[in-house]
Amino acid sequence: MRINAMLPSLARSSPAIAALLALACSVFVFGPSAAAQGEVQLELQSAWGGRISAIEPQGNTVYIGTGRRLVILDIVDDPKSGGVDITELGSVDLGRFVHDIKVRDGYAYVALMSRPLAFAMVDVSDLQNPVIVWGAGTEEGIDFGREVELYNDFAFVGMSAGDDIKYVRVRDPLTGEPLLPPQVLGSEGVGKTTMIQGNKLYTIDADNGIDGTPVAEIKIIELAPGIPLPTLLGTAVLPGDHHPMAAIVDGNYVYAVSQYEDGVFAVFDVSDPANPVLRGSIPGMEINSQGFGAHTEIKTSSMMASFGDFVFVTIPRVEEGDAFGGSRGVVVINVSDPDNPVHVDTWTTHSNRIERIVIDGTRAYLADDGEGLLVLDITDPLNPVRLGAYHSAARIIGIDKVGSNLFVSDESNGITILDVSNLDAPQLVGTYQTAEDAVALGNVVVRNGLAYLATGLGGGLDVVDVSDPTRLCLKTVVSGTSR
Repeated sequence: MRINAMLPSLARSSPAIAALLALACSVFVFGPSAAAQGEVQLELQSAWGGRISAIEPQGNTVYIGTGRRLVILDIVDDPKSGGVDITELGSVDLGRFVHDIKVRDGYAYVALMSRPLAFAMVDVSDLQNPVIVWGAGTEEGIDFGREVELYNDFAFVGMSAGDDIKYVRVRDPLTGEPLLPPQVLGSEGVGKTTMIQGNKLYTIDADNGIDGTPVAEIKIIELAPGIPLPTLLGTAVLPGDHHPMAAIVDGNYVYAVSQYEDGVFAVFDVSDPANPVLRGSIPGMEINSQGFGAHTEIKTSSMMASFGDFVFVTIPRVEEGDAFGGSRGVVVINVSDPDNPVHVDTWTTHSNRIERIVIDGTRAYLADDGEGLLVLDITDPLNPVRLGAYHSAARIIGIDKVGSNLFVSDESNGITILDVSNLDAPQLVGTYQTAEDAVALGNVVVRNGLAYLATGLGGGLDVVDVSDPTRLCLKTVVSGTSR
């Protein structure tokens, strides 16, 4: 099912947008170099755009990671449109790619996919002025932070390198107040991706069997109430030869998905943690993660979510003829009968590159590699309603500048206009989105109040009136495929 837009394509104005580690759209300043004669030293002045890689909803306040920045959004109902009104409240540049966020007691705990800084603590008590108060990385034994989970006085940081999970005391056990600086206490080699429910930690990991074939495991670990020394309770092994991709826990069930050859969606009953039982599965799920990372890399539990009788799995790319018919987007699986899970629907979007899903109440937040943050009403999971979006481009392919306005062509969203009069804080002015059957394929050129955008896949050349940057209007379309 395609998620139809309910709001106009023109985005609302907002404060400065987050940075992108890969520098999708950057402003540099030039200066003399101390190096060899003729060289020019580049210094990053500011950046905009970036793939949304983390989502943490807290009521009407939603924390997202986009590129190198932690961005704080206010998302409230808009009675006039029937959707939501999204306002950026504040942001902070962490200098590294944000991979996961958890928020508690006025602080955000952020896993950063990098070294030497891989875990940060940010004071978000003032939503408009978040401040970094502490960071840890290689010196503390934390490399390439993948996910973070909070349990009692501790933060668990899953790392991409190796199979260690670091535990950090972030709250004073006597006063219950946040601990500054936090104490990095140790690590355990129990897996990469972390999920916590009650006093149990769930991880997914990959190993090799006797014959060298991959074995995907879900480990169930009990945590002590004091210093959380882990005790392994049981292990669930996914059927087939494959690599684990993601898993989530919901009550007495763990739902897991693997990728590549002979992949599978599996349902495990973990009511007896020492003896997990495979209840049902959907085989033939040949997910190809090309463009999303090496196929041996474990992804993140944020690729899956559950709501009532349904489990949602984000599929960045699949092979034709797989169990889901070669669809990309979000696969919806009915698990009301754990012994017989059934694929009932697939959500698709303008770009079909959904990489994260987080559900809070009846709202689903999707990280779309092309469109940014999408907000859906999933009261009826088979008929999701798009409420709004926060634009953050990840695939910028062309720019032009007129006066203080920078015109950016984005593969999935067409044209974005930024006010760069203040180089330290580019401001989003407006956007123009191409038709659903067209994507931007070339540069954007602006002349005499008109922007010319080459499109393809059913489009051609879009001519857009940009004389009023806040109200972009399509003037004409030249048919055919243009580059």
